[in-house]
Amino acid sequence: ISVNGVYPGTAVISYTLANGCAATRTVTVHPLPSAITGYGGMCVATSTTLFNISPGGIWSSVDPLTAIVSGSVSGIITGVATGTATISYTLPTGCAATTVVTVEPSPAAITGSNVVCIGVPDTFSNTVTSGTWASSDYGVAYVDAGTGVVTGLGTGVATISYTLGSTGCYRTKSVTVSPAPTAIGGTAAVCQGNSA
Repeated sequence: ISVNGVYPGTAVISYTLANGCAATRTVTVHPLPSAITGYGGMCVATSTTLFNISPGGIWSSVDPLTAIVSGSVSGIITGVATGTATISYTLPTGCAATTVVTVEPSPAAITGSNVVCIGVPDTFSNTVTSGTWASSDYGVAYVDAGTGVVTGLGTGVATISYTLGSTGCYRTKSVTVSPAPTAIGGTAAVCQGNSA
């Protein structure tokens, strides 16, 4: 026999033979946790936080090869590989709520110099196409949004990011802008065997 819980509480289930003899059992129906909330999309190697207002539950991932739970009570979910994963929130009673999260691919690592000089352009690149480049500080390092050409404008450190428009997944790279040396002085011509 299958017993379906309808409302929280207790119910007596009985089984009666034709002769009137019966067996009974009391069944307790526990409430489900509330629905899981929070943004269910993330990128590989990035995290999102899910929430549940029912206290005392434990978070877990049914698909840990796609997404893992960073601490069973935190609700922080980290993408491991592209795909979908079912995340559950289980109360001590065993009752659980589930939701499906989607893990999108992240761009590849950004290639380019760690140090650029003021006024000297350097091209940053990524093997994944159709992304947009940006700088955390355009007063230090300007980057062309389409080409990835970075030009140092002032000394300091800036973070260059490359974001995929379709998913919002991104990679970053820190770049240090150093002052260029002053112009080399002296004569521009010298005779063979002589010094200037």
